Amino acid sequence: MPALRLEYMIAHTLLFADSHPMYMKMAKVLAASMAAVSPSVPFVLNEIRDDDADLGRGRMHTYRQNTRKTRHFADIVNNSTNGAELLLLDCDMLCIRDAGDLALGEHDLAITYRNQSSNRYLFNSGVVALRVSEATKDLCTAWDEVAQWLLKNEHEHAKLRKTYGGINQSSLGYLLERRTDINVLKLSTREWNALPSNYPTCLDETHFIHIMGSLRRLVTGTFSCRGESPQHRIARVWKEYAKRIDFGN
Repeated sequence: MPALRLEYMIAHTLLFADSHPMYMKMAKVLAASMAAVSPSVPFVLNEIRDDDADLGRGRMHTYRQNTRKTRHFADIVNNSTNGAELLLLDCDMLCIRDAGDLALGEHDLAITYRNQSSNRYLFNSGVVALRVSEATKDLCTAWDEVAQWLLKNEHEHAKLRKTYGGINQSSLGYLLERRTDINVLKLSTREWNALPSNYPTCLDETHFIHIMGSLRRLVTGTFSCRGESPQHRIARVWKEYAKRIDFGN
């Protein structure tokens, strides 16, 4: 059966109220780029005011935020109707092509995998698509539970970190090693979630650019974007959206 275009996909991202202000800026630019480039895909910016105090504060801040992200994305999935198709995005993304091009077909879940020659983590969970079902609801509930377990058990996370990285990815990787009932579509980061290694060609090839490293410093700082490096060219696109947004400061 040919892959089906996602006509009823809904995209979600999360913005924690206690996050650094740069995340608010990146989330609003993501929203603006989705509206401009992918208007057929409804986009929801979920502002989370719960501080998730029960998760504790003993681990690195990024690991705790990863666990919060896993929790609240699981809530979104579990509160959605079976059959709905969801796109779960990190807020530090820029959409440059129609997200509706993503075709799940017969698959339950889609994740962006790195090139096999990469010495970095196996996949990046900044872009995750899924079709809501009892199986994917169960997966996301377990994803949340495993993330919380890894947050509280650093030695268990250490076993997974080299392959998967942070807690959000490590907990999903842990589950997918064990869940044979989930049919996973392996998307390439080159086409769906451009990481720094993909930046040289991403304006020609990708749907989402993940704003990381030196590129993040360019877009959120006061640096000049006049250069011709891949990061400078991407930053100019990002800042064109930012010019039209009232950030409330």
